[in-house]
Amino acid sequence: MSAMRVKWMRASLIFFLLQTLLLYSQTEGDSVVLNIPYISGTIVIDGKTDDWNKDDSITFSDTAIFFHTPAEFPFEGEMEKLAAEAVSSRSRNTVHVMYCWNLSGLYFAFRVEDRHLMAEIREGNDNPDTYLNDGVEIYIDSRNDSKAKMDMNDYQFLVDIIPNHIIFKGDRKLQDSLSFSVPKEYGLNILIEKAVSLSGTVNDTLSDDEGFVIEVRIPFEAIGIVPESGMKFGLDLCNNDNDYFLADYDKPELKAVLRPFSWTGFNNFGFPGYWKTIRLTGNPGWFEALPASEKKTWLSAFIVLSLITIFILGFLMYRMKRMKRLPTQTELAPAGFLFIRGEKNNEPPVSMNRNLLQKATDFIAAKSTQSLNSEEVAQNIGITLRKLQRITKEEMQCTPTSFIYLVKLNLAADYLKNKRGNISETAYEFGFSDPSYFSKIFKKHFGVSPAEYLDKNDRPL
Repeated sequence: MSAMRVKWMRASLIFFLLQTLLLYSQTEGDSVVLNIPYISGTIVIDGKTDDWNKDDSITFSDTAIFFHTPAEFPFEGEMEKLAAEAVSSRSRNTVHVMYCWNLSGLYFAFRVEDRHLMAEIREGNDNPDTYLNDGVEIYIDSRNDSKAKMDMNDYQFLVDIIPNHIIFKGDRKLQDSLSFSVPKEYGLNILIEKAVSLSGTVNDTLSDDEGFVIEVRIPFEAIGIVPESGMKFGLDLCNNDNDYFLADYDKPELKAVLRPFSWTGFNNFGFPGYWKTIRLTGNPGWFEALPASEKKTWLSAFIVLSLITIFILGFLMYRMKRMKRLPTQTELAPAGFLFIRGEKNNEPPVSMNRNLLQKATDFIAAKSTQSLNSEEVAQNIGITLRKLQRITKEEMQCTPTSFIYLVKLNLAADYLKNKRGNISETAYEFGFSDPSYFSKIFKKHFGVSPAEYLDKNDRPL
């Protein structure tokens, strides 16, 4: 035997042992058969599966020739005779189940391939005969502690294709009864959310149907628990399949019976000792895990902060819009420099408009360190804001806000030229809170940056 072949066999043996160990740890050691993932999004219970993760699913089918039932719980009466006989069926179903959980409950979506949709029992919810209709059943051991028979921690949720539903709970008083293999009670005040969509015609034995979808949400409050990651449950998932009218079951020539089957492989189910163990995995985000009162506080704070942010952004956008038409130095008429630089001209004002602009310039120069608005300037020189807007547009081709900036920019240019401060100090001196923004609008007006302006005038920082 070659060395290469020996190495290959050794590697194969190690791989086999690791696989066996992993399988043992997932089945015998942990006994968890299925992990139920947490979902942060929303599952809408509408009979559709578009919003489900198809990867989190299991599939099981009815392929048995004979009825399978636990040895200690055989079929009773006539059903006992049928347990060892072949059972006729018009078609066999396949069930695909998707599953997840969030803080509001356990979610299941059953997509059942069923060629014959039957549902003659239509008396409504809480009817024990609902199992005679096509539908699904969910068994849950909420404490994962049950033995052979259902106890007070065990629940059965049955939903048919109409959709009716009925909910059972293990009955402690009947635990030791020999006449009840599955001791349970119904008529419980438990609310679930359910929805059904059908692909086919109900109670038409000549049709060839496709099947149905049943979605169910079981609130955790309904089974008396507070969910958390790592929590384990007992679970069985079942399909009730009826291919014939109920009246046909009394015909001696037709060996037709209901064809229920479960995920655990039995046609007779409801015995917790045979249910499989599932575990909740994943965790909600920090906000989802908050109590309702704290969520309200956080939402209120978020809304307030959002409104403040929107207001600030809106105000900044408004100011930027007002500044959008800031004239460059070359666009201003020569006479305009008289107003902007605050120079005193010995000649009489050419017009009332220019006289008013000179007053506005003097006011802005006196308050150059403050953040002024157009209303303050108009009020100080004794005119309305609308008149100030008209004057600045006619004389300076700009808005009052731009006029204020033009005055400050020219004052700042003198300040830099006379070496009274560096660029940042100049910006703050004339009410600009951001030196970079000051540099931006300075260059927009003069065509050069403050640093270039200093170099041009031979006035380095």
